Amino acid sequence: ADIPPTGYDGNIVSWKLKSPQTGDIVINVRKNGVSITDGNDPELSGVDEANDTDLSDWDDVTVEADDEISIEVLSVSGIEFAQLQLIVERT
Repeated sequence: ADIPPTGYDGNIVSWKLKSPQTGDIVINVRKNGVSITDGNDPELSGVDEANDTDLSDWDDVTVEADDEISIEVLSVSGIEFAQLQLIVERT
């Protein structure tokens, strides 16, 4: 799934993932077709909400106004719907 461009340059500073169901899901984040999470993907594991405010373990957190950000569900169990928020601070 594609995420609309931010329209400005910035840095992804955190993510929040939630679901109305408790279960497991792992989501990869890509920028211009390349994974940027370095295997530290947003995930829920037996919970309905998780977040991360320290993305220093990601390969790249910079975003340019026209970057194409997309997500890929790598695995899922017990979850029918999930919402991923990427928080971007303008630079």
